[in-house]
Amino acid sequence: MAYMHGIYQYETDTPIIRPREVDSAIPVYVGTFPIYRLENPAAAVNVPFLWNSYAEAVADVGIVGPDLWADMPGAAFVDSQIVQHQIIPAGAICTWETVVSGAQTVASVALPLINGVATIAEKMAMISTVQVITPAGCVRGVDYTLRYDGNNLLLSRVDGSALLTPTTTNITLSYKKAVVPTAAVKKAAIIGGVDPATNRRKGIELIEEIWLRYQKVPAFVLAENSTDPEIYAALVAKAHNINGGNFEAIALVDLPSDTIKNYRDVPAWKNKNSYVDPYAFGHWPYVGLGERIYPLSMRAAGKYGEVDADHNGRPYVQISNKTLAMTKMCQPDGTEIPLLSQPQANYLNENGLGTVINDGGWRFWDTETLATPNSGDIKDTDRAVRRMFLWAKNTVNLTLKGVVDSPITTLLRDKILHTVNGWFDSLAAEGVILGARIEFLRADNQRENILSGKLYFRIFFTPPPTGRAIIFNWQYDPDYLDNLWVE
Repeated sequence: MAYMHGIYQYETDTPIIRPREVDSAIPVYVGTFPIYRLENPAAAVNVPFLWNSYAEAVADVGIVGPDLWADMPGAAFVDSQIVQHQIIPAGAICTWETVVSGAQTVASVALPLINGVATIAEKMAMISTVQVITPAGCVRGVDYTLRYDGNNLLLSRVDGSALLTPTTTNITLSYKKAVVPTAAVKKAAIIGGVDPATNRRKGIELIEEIWLRYQKVPAFVLAENSTDPEIYAALVAKAHNINGGNFEAIALVDLPSDTIKNYRDVPAWKNKNSYVDPYAFGHWPYVGLGERIYPLSMRAAGKYGEVDADHNGRPYVQISNKTLAMTKMCQPDGTEIPLLSQPQANYLNENGLGTVINDGGWRFWDTETLATPNSGDIKDTDRAVRRMFLWAKNTVNLTLKGVVDSPITTLLRDKILHTVNGWFDSLAAEGVILGARIEFLRADNQRENILSGKLYFRIFFTPPPTGRAIIFNWQYDPDYLDNLWVE
């Protein structure tokens, strides 16, 4: 050590780390979005987006009306999450890989120019492909502009154009129209995977990059056509294992309401297709709000965000028995499904399925994961408890990442214990949990493990279970008859 003469100062690390709580309700949707309306559709394919506003979503993936949601349900997700529920951030991955290569060319079409505007009445027209044939030499931005108006694409004359003058009454142009992929092509793109040659991720596998790019942990993962058992399996597998198991999420999925129109048949389909994972919340049927038709899983994602926001971002409160803006239960094509009584809805609940009932207004009716009734472990069956476990695990992981590769000393041990127990104490004081603790036991930490750099901690964690049945026992008490003689 160098010779010291004077005043010297240094700092010691704080013996406790500030908890880095993860967002409790960020959803990521994988599927088809109306990217054909973008100037560069190919640039939006298999790119993970995270939005903090409606404008960002429209700029990244386009927007269409409810009449096109069946083919491009990503647009329904944007509407449900950001417009109806006003919950951000939200993540998305568009898997329309054939948007450019599968487009059909409309070689030449003559249109009238009325008051300087020509209307391309083709709802799938791609704005990036329009070319004016006559008058020859027209340049976009100089002679004309393009914009969508509902399902129409409008070409408008630019004032001062030398080629499109006020006397021009007709125009000839060409364009391409997008073709929605077949169900089989969509499924392969949604499931995705990793290109072994380039290591590029596609489809559901790109959920990994929400954290890698944006440093945000998905709380929910959703996918188009989650009623397909193969898509369901891929989505649940990713929910269990995000970024090498560092994080976990809940898969919000749907069960068919087009082929299964009677609620009594849903549990049998669930079991036959093995929709039984505790990391998945299942829903039936679709729901409508006027002309808008949504998978119930989408509306659940938004409602979880609302309820969590009302409880300081802590996911310990169920959305069940909370009202939902909707007008009907329905099939994907909008055909109405009969209302469920509470006993009928309870039948779905006892089989691990979420639904809606109309009881003083439409409301969610769902407290169980898809593991119900096969599992008897509350952390695998109660939705709120399952969510709290995942949220707490993700938070502890994120909070303590920084101590990995530190020297194994009592200071490291105590920092971990004090940090986690301190956070647990604060949650208990808020009433978010009933209690929790972390322990470092000698019996769990043999010398061989410590020499290998492994430390084993036990965590005991108790969120409040859901009070799904309030029971009153009424009895006639004849003793009160004596009151007849009280003056």
